[in-house]
Formats: sequence, structure tokens, C-alpha cells
Amino acid sequence: MSVWGIAGVGKSSMVKNWIGGHSKWFDKYGWVNASHPFNLKDLSWRLLVDLHPESLDPEHYGTQDPIKKCHELLCTHRCLIVIDGLQFTREWDLIKDALVTTGNSGSLIIVITNEKSVASNCANTVIFNVKSLEHGEAFDLFKKKVYRNVPAAVVEEKQVVDSFSREIVAKCGGIPKVIIAVADILNKLITSNKENIESLGIQCMKLRDQFMHEMKKKTALPDLFAWVQSYFRNCPDFLKPCIFYLSIFPLRHLIRRRRLVRRWVAEGYSRASKDHTAEEKAEEFMSMLIELSMIHPVEVTTSMVYFGVGMHWCQVNGFFREYIMSVSMEENLVFELKGRCKMSLERMGQHLTIQSDWDRDENVFDGSIDVSRLRSLTVFGEWRPFFVSKKMAVLRVLDLEGTSGVKDEELKKMLPLLPPLLRFLSLRGCREITRLPDSLGHLRQLQTLDVRDTSVAALPLFITKLQKMEYVRAGPTISYNANKGKVEIPPPHTPSIRPCTSSVCSPLPMASRRQPRHAFMAGGVEVPGGVGKLSALHTLGIVHISSSSADGEAVMEDLKKLTQLHKLGVCGVNQRNSQKLCSAILCHGHLQSLSVQLDESSQTGCLDVIYGLVGKLPVWTKGLVNLRKLKLQMTAILPQDEVDVLGTLPKLQTLCLWLREFQYGKLRFGSGFTELFFLEISCNSSSRDVSFHGTEAMAGLEVLKVHCCGVSQLQFSGLDGCEELTEVRLSGTFDSALKQGLQSQLAKHPMRPVLKEWDIDMKEWKTVH
Repeated sequence: MSVWGIAGVGKSSMVKNWIGGHSKWFDKYGWVNASHPFNLKDLSWRLLVDLHPESLDPEHYGTQDPIKKCHELLCTHRCLIVIDGLQFTREWDLIKDALVTTGNSGSLIIVITNEKSVASNCANTVIFNVKSLEHGEAFDLFKKKVYRNVPAAVVEEKQVVDSFSREIVAKCGGIPKVIIAVADILNKLITSNKENIESLGIQCMKLRDQFMHEMKKKTALPDLFAWVQSYFRNCPDFLKPCIFYLSIFPLRHLIRRRRLVRRWVAEGYSRASKDHTAEEKAEEFMSMLIELSMIHPVEVTTSMVYFGVGMHWCQVNGFFREYIMSVSMEENLVFELKGRCKMSLERMGQHLTIQSDWDRDENVFDGSIDVSRLRSLTVFGEWRPFFVSKKMAVLRVLDLEGTSGVKDEELKKMLPLLPPLLRFLSLRGCREITRLPDSLGHLRQLQTLDVRDTSVAALPLFITKLQKMEYVRAGPTISYNANKGKVEIPPPHTPSIRPCTSSVCSPLPMASRRQPRHAFMAGGVEVPGGVGKLSALHTLGIVHISSSSADGEAVMEDLKKLTQLHKLGVCGVNQRNSQKLCSAILCHGHLQSLSVQLDESSQTGCLDVIYGLVGKLPVWTKGLVNLRKLKLQMTAILPQDEVDVLGTLPKLQTLCLWLREFQYGKLRFGSGFTELFFLEISCNSSSRDVSFHGTEAMAGLEVLKVHCCGVSQLQFSGLDGCEELTEVRLSGTFDSALKQGLQSQLAKHPMRPVLKEWDIDMKEWKTVH
């Protein structure tokens, strides 16, 4: 067996706890820490001290062969051996060749390591990955340790510590060893500052603001910090720029996976090769950072299930972020403006991040910051016009996602100041923007344009000149209410009505009156004729395909030309245009993700062409051999035979079914879905049964996510056939009987999947015990 995870995460403690209840199964037990540099003979000597001390002869210590003696013991006795701290696969190879017997003596060797490669090399089947604690669990551990032996009467001191504790705990990155060390520091501060609350507050603030420095100075964790330094030093060189880039985002900030990937591509950290696109390479980097535990995948939800919005989010590990921040400041890579900044020596770097709590002092910005070498600018909070200037001659990334105060006039003034080298522009969430000005057309190197969740209802004609464009996201964020059976879209921002000062008055600015509101309110945007010229485009959505007088005929012709599309989102699908849509994507052999939103007035008949009501797979669907992700939202009932058809898609890995209701209140997954590992379904009060039956029905399913709207009598059956199931997630409103029934089923499942429930207050998934 092997147990792996980052240093300080509690691997050894977990193994010790397990041994406490299982050592009685073995005749002999030994625990040895691997020395560095590794020495097999020395390890064997120290192992014999635990396994068979009476066999050691001090008089003949130099002539005995400890390796041979260990091998004999493993052959003749049931031995439990723990080897802690292996660093390289060659170390295990030496141990295996010399000590491991091929017979069936019943011995067990447990290897504890920080390295996944070592864990995989030691054990091909039984491998445990110990991960850092989630924020709620980390905070519980912190409170337990920090207030131990603290009198209940010490109220003010506790209040002072509590005011800083959330942020301090977040900087521990969920690593128990760090959490306990920080709790010890604060426990001592509480004890020593009973009569000086002000001093306690100052020291807590210092620990928060200078976390890494204070931890190195006040804790006995030299091994941990040496490991972190070595960990970064041994990372591949091509990955290091991506790692330092993570410090751009605030502590505990939820980062959309695609946002980070597209920024890496724009920065040139990820480049296309013969076999992979730049985005595919960046996705590999993302997976590597997840394996290194530097970032954690985070699943988010709300009271609604979002349609057409990627639910893949991540967070930077707080402890690693603090280390990255300390290193990047020394190497002059990333610098941030936060709180109250004083005029100082001129700061320069490649990446500037403006935090929401910065006081927006223009004098500090102009007098202290050299923006001539700036490659990226990221703004959180309120926008100010002085953030962008012509001095930013090498800017590659301008990220204003979620920034407040960006309006049409500000955007019109800002865009001419941006250099033609700009590759990434995000205005996502800037709801007051209603149109894109013509000056955007001079950004000929632009690869990514994200105007999702703005009030932009139509993409302008000049976008067809941006031949380098790869990624275009537009349209409002919409949600699907399973109980009401309809799409809900927030209204677009409406400019304030200015008082009339002449005899002829328009209630809204002319630019706003020209916006095609029907496209916006349907969940997508109009695209101009000629968008098919953007031959490099691989992500496009959400396009309203029935917004023209010819019911989207020109749009369909353009879609045919975009043969490199990997991801497509469309809305406004109805009986009149569904056949045209099928024809448009027939030649899209690279298509991996398809989001389809039906016209609210449509009935199930429009799906005769898309998926076939008679259970017959249409010819065009067979061409989507690379389709891996499908999101399907319907306001009408989805017949069961159409669900069966979805099971025939050969590479489908992710399926999201957001339906008004199931046929007869039941949803059945029979044979098929051989590659599916993530399934999300929405259920309402009329839903009664979800079953997994048939030959290998979803045998590879790993995660089942269920969103409920007033569900009271829903039952699941056949989950034991989903052999790889590891996690079930519940969100929304549901009866306690549903949760109890799932708990009972999962307890009998061979894999013992965990049941998680969305905690609205903590905004995170919590395990149901």
C-alpha cells in the first residue's frame, strides 16, 4: 500500500491511527523513516530494531547482513512494515528487489511519500491520496487548538483573535501541521496579552499581513519550509511561470478554470505543438498543478442550476499562495495594490493586480508604478479610468471580470489606449456595458473576448476582422428553474433616463435603443454575418440562432464554416431551425461540448431531428464522435427513448440534464454511457424515480450531482451498479427522507461513496456524516 500527499497534511498520523486498530492482525510490526541520502543497509538495521531486536548481535554488528535478516523475517512471519519518507522511485526499487518476497507470507508494507510518482510505483492498486482539509474542517481544527486551556472569562481576547482567524486559517492552506502551529502561536498570544488587548490585535494583524515571515520566525517547522522550497525548485521549468501567476488572485478567490487557462495561453506560457493546441497544453498544466496540490478544484452551486456556464472552478492553496507571493515579490513578477499604499520607490513588474480594498489613490498609481513592462492588469472591485494608459505598450492581458463601474463611455475611452498586442480581454460581469465600440477592431492579436453576463445583446460587425480570435463568450448568465420548468434570465442593465431638455426627446440613448433585446432575453446574442471567417475559433456561445428574419439561415451557414469548433452554445432552437442546426454541425468532427437551449415556445417535436423520438440515431449525430460534454435544457418533458439515444454517444463523459420533468416522473439509465463519469440532473416535486439498470449502465460514473426543487418522494435505485461511484452531491430543497435513503444505499456500495450537501452559509460542499 502507499499513502501520498503534500508535507504536513497528516499522512503519518492517518497511518498510525489505522495501525492502532489493525496491528493485531500481524506477528511483527516495524516503522522506519527513510534516511537521506538513502541507504538500504542502514534502513534494514533500523527496521530490525522494531521487528526482531533479539536477533541483533552487538559483537558482530559489522559482519551481519541486516538486509538478509529482514528478507527472512518477511518470508516467515506476517509483518507490518511502514517506510516513511521515500523520495524517489529508485529507492523503492532497491527495497523491492532486496526485501519483498514473492511468497504469500501475509506481510504488508505501507510506503508514505510526498510524491505521487513514488506512490504509483510502490503500489499499483491500493493508493491513498491524503488531501488538505476543506475550509470548514480547517476552521474547526483551528478553534479546537487555539482556545485549549483558555479560560471562558477571556472574552475580549477571543473576539480579537476571531476577527482575524478566518483569513489566517485560509493562509494555512488546509494543512493540519500549519494550522496547529498557527494555533499555538495565537494561544500563546492570548495567554501573554490578557491585560493588553491592543497589543494582541497588533500582533494578530502582523501574523495575518506577514504570514510567511512570522511563520518562519515563530514556528519550529524547518522541515516543512525546506520541503516547500525544494518542491518549487524541482517543479518543471515550463510550469513555474504558471505557478507564480496564481498569486494574482486574492486569497480564497474562486477562479474559473477557463479564465486561468485562457490567460496562460495569452501570456505565451502554453504554446501549440504538432499534436496539441495551446489550450490543451494549458489544461495539462492545470491538471499538473492540481496533482501538486497548489490549486484545488472547487464545485460551486447556487439555489439555481446555471445553464451554459462552466461549473469548473478552482482555488489557490492558501499556504502555497503565501509562499508564491513572497518569492514573486523578490523576483519582481507580481505586485499588488491593496489597502492604503504610500508613495514609495518606483515599483515595476510584469503583472499588476488591483485589489478591491485599495483606496484608489491616483497619485500613488502615477507616482510609484512603472507600467511600461506590464504584461497583465487585473482589477477587482471598482474601476477607475486612470488604470489604463498608453504607457502599457506590451500589455497582453486586461482582465476586468466582475469589476464595477465600467460603462459604455469608459469602455469607449479605454480601448484606443490598449496596445495592438493585447490577446485577452474580459469584461465578464460588467453589467452596465451595452455595446462594444468600433475601436475594438484595432486589437488584431486578440484571441479571447469574454463579454458574458454583460448587457451586450449583439456582437458588432468589426469582430470579423479579428482573425486570431479563438474564444468568444457572450450572452447573459441564465438559470433553469426545475420547479417552474422555465429559463430565468436577469434583466439587462437599463441606462438611467436623463431629463428631457428639448422639444424632441428619446427616452434612452440611441446606442441602447438599437440593442436587439429579443436575442438577449432569450439567453444569447446575435452574431454578425461573416463570423464564419474566424477560422481559428474553437469556442463560441451563446449564439441566438433564430434572431434573424430568415430564422438564423445566415448564422447556420457561418456555423458550417467554423470547422475547428470544440465548444458551441446555442439558444432559440425550435421546430423551424432544428434541421438547419443539425446540418450546420454535421461536419464538426472536433466538437467536444454542445449546449442546446430550446425555444421556450417549442415542444418536444423539435427534438425529432436532434435526437430522434423513435429511438433512431440520426446520421448527423454519429458525426459527433468527439463529443465529450453535453448540456441539455428543456422546458418540456424529455421522452425516455431520447435518454436512451444519448447513451449511444461513444465519448460522452459529462452529461447535464436540466429538464422540466421526467416522463411519467421516472428517469432510467439503461445500457450505454460507457465513458460517462459525471452526471448532473435536476429534479422537481413530480420526480419519483431515478434508476441505473442494464448491462454496465454507467459503470464508470464517478460523480452524481442532483439539484432538487421541493423534492419529497424521489428514490434512487441501481447505484451499486455504478462501480466507480465515489461522490454524490445534493443541492437545493429536498425532504430528509431522500438524504437518508441515499446514505443507506451508499453505505452498502462497495466503494463507499461520500454524500455531500451544499452549505449555503459556508458556500462549500460538506460531507454528510
